[in-house]
Formats: sequence, C-alpha cells, structure tokens
Amino acid sequence: MLEGIRTAIEPAAVEHEKTLLIAGALQDAIFNSANFSSIATDARGVIQIFNVGAERMLGYAAAEVVNRITPADISDPKEVIARARDLSLELATTIAPGFEALVYKSSRGIEDIYELTYIRKDGSRFPAVVSVTALRDPRNAIIGYLLIGTDNTARKRAEETLRKISTAVEQSPVSVMITDNGGCIEYVNPFFLETSGYALSEVIGRNPRLLKSGIVPDGGYENLWDTLLAGDIWRGEFHNKRKNGEIFREQASISPIRDAYGVVTSFVAVKEDITERKQAEEALRRVNEHVNQVHSLEALGVLVAGVAHNINNVFSVIMGTASLREETATEPADREDFRIIGTACRRGRSVVKTLIQFAQPTLLNQAPFELHTLIKEVCAFLEITTRNRIRIIEAFTGEPIWINGNAGSVNHALVNLCLNSLDAMPGGGTLTFRTTVPEAGWGDLSVEDSGEGMAPEVLAHVLEPFFTTKEVGKGTGLGLSMTFGVIKAHGGILKIFSEPGLGTTVRIRIPRIPAPAGKTPVEIPAAALGPMKVLLVDDDEDVRFLMTRMLRMAGMVEVKAVAGGEAALDLLRSGDIPDLIILDQNMPGMNGAQAMERVRNLLPELPILISSGQPDIEEWDCFNQPNVAVISKPFGMEEIKAKLALFALAPGPG
Repeated sequence: MLEGIRTAIEPAAVEHEKTLLIAGALQDAIFNSANFSSIATDARGVIQIFNVGAERMLGYAAAEVVNRITPADISDPKEVIARARDLSLELATTIAPGFEALVYKSSRGIEDIYELTYIRKDGSRFPAVVSVTALRDPRNAIIGYLLIGTDNTARKRAEETLRKISTAVEQSPVSVMITDNGGCIEYVNPFFLETSGYALSEVIGRNPRLLKSGIVPDGGYENLWDTLLAGDIWRGEFHNKRKNGEIFREQASISPIRDAYGVVTSFVAVKEDITERKQAEEALRRVNEHVNQVHSLEALGVLVAGVAHNINNVFSVIMGTASLREETATEPADREDFRIIGTACRRGRSVVKTLIQFAQPTLLNQAPFELHTLIKEVCAFLEITTRNRIRIIEAFTGEPIWINGNAGSVNHALVNLCLNSLDAMPGGGTLTFRTTVPEAGWGDLSVEDSGEGMAPEVLAHVLEPFFTTKEVGKGTGLGLSMTFGVIKAHGGILKIFSEPGLGTTVRIRIPRIPAPAGKTPVEIPAAALGPMKVLLVDDDEDVRFLMTRMLRMAGMVEVKAVAGGEAALDLLRSGDIPDLIILDQNMPGMNGAQAMERVRNLLPELPILISSGQPDIEEWDCFNQPNVAVISKPFGMEEIKAKLALFALAPGPG
C-alpha cells in the first residue's frame, strides 16, 4: 500500500507514510481509510491501517479488518445514518453505506469530532469519541481519512453520575447553596428559592447575609470560619429571615471545596428547614411541662388535703372549745370573746376550703350555688393573700345569680383570673368584680383590673394552652386556658378585652338557674336530742376529747370514742350498737366513706354522720342516701346540734 501511495503522490508520499506510521504507533484507535484513485471510484472507505489500540478496543486483529471493511461496519449504522439525515446530505449512494456523514464533512476539509457507538467483535457496544481528518496530497486531493477514536465509557458513566447528582440537587428537599471563596452566591437550587421566597436573580452574586434575621442561636457562629479555614465541615443552626420577613430555622452543614492544589475555591452549604420540627419539639416540651404541672398539681392536691385535714382538726379544737365556753359563759364580754374566736375559725375554714378547691379542681358533684357568695369567698382569700396591696371592689347586681355546677372549679377559675390580674399590677391597683343579669337564663360577671394591659398579638394567644409571657419558671401558660375550660364546661362564654396601659377585662356569661328551694333549719330543743348513744370515730385524740364534751353537752346520754374504722367495726360486731355513728372522713387506713360502707353491710339502718373538712363534701354522691348526713369541720355547738336533730326523732337500732 505504501508503495502505491509513493507512486501516485511522489514527494508527498514520504510525508504521508510518516503520518501513517505515527498513526499506527498511537495507542488510541486509529483507522486510515484510503482512496487510491478518486472519491468517485471503487474501494472507497476501506480500512488500511488498524493499530494496536484499535485491536485492544474492538477485539479484532488487524488482518481481520485491513482491506476488508470500512469504519461504518464497526459502528452503529442507525446512528450514522441518522446523523447523515440530520445534515440533509446529497451524496451518491456509492459511498460506503452508513458512513456518508463522515465522508461528506471530511471531503470538505473539515475536521470533526463525533460521538458514536462502536461494536466490538463479540457484539458488545460502547460509546466512543471519534475525530476525523482528511489526508490530502500536494494537489489537495484527498488520499484518505485519519480517524482517531477513544473509548468514552468512563466519561459517559461520569456524565451520567454527574447528571444524577445534578438532578438530585435540583430536586432535593433541602436547600443547597454554593458560594465562591469570597462568599458571593454562585448557585442555589430550587428548594432554596422556595424556602427563602427570593427569585434566582435576587440571590446570584449576593452574600448569604441577605437571609440574616438578627437572631443569634445559642452558641453563635464564633467557630464557623475557623472550622472552614481548617478544612473541616461546620455544622450548626441559623435563625434566618424569608423575603416576606418571616423567621425560620435551618440546620446547616457548610463544607470547603478545594482544587487539585488544595486551595479553597468555594463553599457548599446544605441547609434543612427545621422550623416545623422545632415547633413540634417546643410543643412536646410544653406538653411535658403540662404533664409535670398536672403531676405537681396532683401532688399538691394530696399535700393540701392532708394539711387541710390537720388544720381543720386544729380549728375544730379551737372552735369547739370556744363554742363550749360560749355556751357556759355567764359574762356577756366572755361570750362575745368566744364568739369572735368561733368567727375567726370559720374564716380559717373558708380559707382552707379555697386552698383545697384551688389544688383539686373538679366538675364532679355539681350542685346549685350562688355566684355572689362564691365571689365573696374569693375576695376574702385575696384580701388575706395580697395583704391589702390591691383595692377590691364588689359591684354586684341586686338579685342573686344561681348557677348549677361545681363551686370548687369555678372558685379555682376565678382565682386563676385574679392571679393574672395581680401579676399585671405589680405596684398595686384596683380589681373590680361586676355582675349583671343581661337577660333571662344568663348571668354576667366581669373581672376588671387596672394593670398593664396586653398588646393585640399577645391577646390573640392568651387562651391557648401553655402560652405565657412570663419568664421561664414563673408561669406555665395553663391558668387562663384552664379557666376557659371550666367556664366552657359550665356552658358559659369567656371573652377578654385589653389594651396596653388600660388594663384588662374578662367577661364571663354563664347559664343562670332559678333559686333552689331554701333549706329550713331544724330547730329542736336540746332536751329532744336525747337520749342517744353515739359512737365517735376520729383519728385525732384532741378532736375525740373535745367532741365527746360537745356531744354530752348537746344531751347525748352515752358517747364512746375510738381512733379508727376497724375499732368501730369491732364494737359493732360485739353487739354494742349505738343510735348514731360519727365518722371522720380523713382517717389513715380506712377513711370515712370506706368505713360507712362496711357499717352499712352490718347495720343497714344505722344513722351515720360524716365529719370532714373537704369542700363540697355535702354534695358527694356516696353520701346522698337515707340516714346519712355530713358536717363540715370545724363546727360549733349550734352546728352539731342541728345535725344531731336530724336523727333525734328516729333513734337507731340500739
């Protein structure tokens, strides 16, 4: 072949021979399709040289292809034909089939690079990049074509991987931002734009500080640049601001990007919007606080109940003793002194009752109660606890407002309102309770303070559970929401009106019921109360001693006192049956209600009087049965006589 080229081309043949020898030595796949006469003659496009690189790439030996096939025979013909059609070539069909595009462009002296699919000897396919150059003689006649091909599999795989990475970044549900080493934004993905609210044109070339909110999270950003310049990844949180001014929180990872020489050329930040997660965590934290608060209130309720029991026993001894001395005193001044002691004990009983209602609110055991009476109890409690720091005004309507519900729960709700009002008046002020009857079936109560008032954005959330404007550890955010729940449970409506500097008014509208039939006190002469045998059961020795004296003075013929329910049951089983048994409710081991049930099993008709300092115990369902009455501790002679009179006309089985 080389000899033929020399003969045809003379001096230029030597240079072309060198070219072909160089081509054959290259490791890339190189094909020389030579034409010994002209483009229009026969044998055009037939492979003349097939080097080592081509053998390795395609799996053919040189002898299998030289002077036998054209490059089109080892390429995907559909691809080549498609390219030729795209170019709208007008070439003679005698040119090697499927190779028109290469021949056409090279015939015009154009060097071009193509991406083709090559076919190996074993039939497997792979992508290749092919460079085609026309070889010409001194007369500018084409004597062949030089094709240099490279296996493009690795690059294609890398491109596909890069495409997948690019698609993943573009479709990622987290924000991705790339900046140059000076901090100017070079790229952001669509989620960044969606999260921030900015358009692409508004962020490219800008500094990430355009998202700055002015809020610095715990720990700050002190180590950000030190970490990045050290070549490490910085992780932390940002409080950023969207274009519309809304604050949102992001968890970010920022990494330096280095070139082949280790120089930092840019930074990439991957940021996740954690606003909802943080809100959920905050809600969970508040729920946990609520649970802890509930547990604390339950524990407080148990503690208060125990303390109240002991305090009531103390009041019982004081009040009972004063009542006895008042009965026997001969001097008017002495009787007045003992009466004052009894009045003070009753006030103490009211305070203890309010504390229990505050610690153990409930909507059970509903019964009619008069709203003004309940408000007066709250006012008395406030006067004691605030030490006259505030002025309390009672502006009541002239007619009573009766409500069916749980007085303890409403008491608790009003105390919560008042505590909020007191917090709003740290330097003192006025608290007004105002009642009206706007229409039949309803009663209105307004609780008005002269405090600091609330801004509209605070007022909009005050009834939400856990919302509080107080410092950490100084409020739970439960008071107003619990008050709202209590009023709603009673079928009422609660609204709050407030302005900064003008105080706050809470208006409650609650269903009103007709006044219940009054209870006519039973007045029976002391002589009619006896003769009765009484079994007294109380765990406090001083109370047992005092009540024994009071019962005997009231005309009881026989009084036996024991310290607990088991001892009382032993007496009953022995046949020592009284006309009346008095059971203390709060006793260790077996309380009054439990002892009553055991007594009922032995003697169903035996009259029972329950003695307790629990609030609203008179309305407990378990005591709402025949031959059972309740007396609230502490009590005086008049109260015990009135209760004894209920049983005097119907003596027990003894």
